[in-house]
Formats: sequence, C-alpha cells, structure tokens
Amino acid sequence: MKNHVGIIIAVGSLFLSGCIGQLAPSQRLDSAGINVILAAAKLPEVDAEKAKKMTSLGPVTGYSCKNKPVDPEPTKEGAADQAKIFAVIKGATAITNMFCKEHGFSLITNCFYSWQCDAVALK
Repeated sequence: MKNHVGIIIAVGSLFLSGCIGQLAPSQRLDSAGINVILAAAKLPEVDAEKAKKMTSLGPVTGYSCKNKPVDPEPTKEGAADQAKIFAVIKGATAITNMFCKEHGFSLITNCFYSWQCDAVALK
C-alpha cells in the first residue's frame, strides 16, 4: 500500500508541475517590447580584453525550458537570446563570458528539459 501512495504522489506532482508553469525566469517576447528585442539581437559578445575596459552590470541568466510535453524543444539559442534580453533590460551594451549548458528534469525550474546560458552584462 505504501508503494501505491508514493507512486500516486509522484505522478500527481508531475501533473501539477506542468500546471504551474516554468519557474525559471524568462522574458516573454511580446512583453519585452520590440526595442529590447532588437537591441538584444544586436548585442555583441566581447572578449576578456575588451570586457576589462567596460563596466560590469553583473551576471545574467537565460533559460529555454520545456515545461509541458506539448511545448517545443528548448534550444541553446533560445536561452542565449533570453540572457541577452535580460542584459539589455539591465542597460548593457555588450556581454562577455557566455556559457551554456543543458539540464534534464528539474523541480527547481519546473522543466522537463532545458538550456541555461549565463553571461556577464557590460556597459
């Protein structure tokens, strides 16, 4: 009987996690505004030497997340775009040290599968 309760809780948690939506921060393209999206698309990634001459605005992180089975597959490019959008929102004119990695199922982000890209925003 205890095994059945555990299975029911596990399956219930999976269904509820899909209903909650992703917990990883992301900026919806329709709410970011066209100017932010265009600036993010043009945001350059600079090398360490040029980054030393600029002011750091701190780290930014972007996620591309598959929250529900019907969602499209997450991509590295989608996560990089999200990181750039967050950088532009911070006032960045460039980024440096972009590093992307794949993740499997996570209760923290509420994603079945995701990409995460981290960078440093610069001005």
